[in-house]
Amino acid sequence: MLPVLFLSNKIDWKNEDNLLALQAAFASISIVLIITLQFTLLKIAQKAEKGRVQKPGYKFKQTVAPVRNARPWLN
Repeated sequence: MLPVLFLSNKIDWKNEDNLLALQAAFASISIVLIITLQFTLLKIAQKAEKGRVQKPGYKFKQTVAPVRNARPWLN
């Protein structure tokens, strides 16, 4: 939004009240975004499963035969 305002030349950048309003808007939006991010991370941490894997490192048997001569031109 700020680039649009800057390119439209509708803001008097020398007026201190305009700069203060833009800084306050930026700060409030940043704070809301940070709170939203922290709330989302908190919800993700609460839903995380705390269980353990029964057999870590267990190798599954291959159920499909490997494809042979997939590229016969390399033989």
